[in-house]
Amino acid sequence: MFSNFDEQYTKSFKYYFDVIMRPFSRFILKAIEKVKPLELEYICPGHGPIHKTNLRKAIELSEKFAEEYMKVVSEKNQMNILIAYVSAYGYTKEAAHIIAEGIQETEGITVDITDIENIALEELESKLIKSDGLIIGSPTINQNTLLPVYRLFALINPIRDKGKLGGAFVHMAGAGSHQILYWKTSASEA
Repeated sequence: MFSNFDEQYTKSFKYYFDVIMRPFSRFILKAIEKVKPLELEYICPGHGPIHKTNLRKAIELSEKFAEEYMKVVSEKNQMNILIAYVSAYGYTKEAAHIIAEGIQETEGITVDITDIENIALEELESKLIKSDGLIIGSPTINQNTLLPVYRLFALINPIRDKGKLGGAFVHMAGAGSHQILYWKTSASEA
């Protein structure tokens, strides 16, 4: 019922922050400023153990994690596009590079081309956080979306990623052609 901040709990605390709280980092930092001067007896979160001891540690870790996230999302001096793809025979990879070449013709845009078949989820999410736009490429195999693409979709956060540019391209197996689709999300569509 009560937290103890041993090694396992601290790891779980970080995981909870990453998957639930991180998109709200700006608000967390504002709230922390308000509670810092208070003499607290307990911290009773909506989920998880109650903090009865190590109250300042809970606050300091939350502040540290929120500041790290805000630093990543605010230190952008140019637009970053993530082209995430899966390629069965190399054709989708080739299409990703052709699309990247076209994007890079525009000044002030960087492109990160990433094969998502065997990437760690933490690394993929980090790339997604840093991106202003996402283009997903996949071959069509048995008329289904491939598991790495589903994993990428699971990392998209509707709060954090709302308004990012998006697009998709597919290589039709046996057709020898590429189809490119574009979309853009906006606040009104969320």
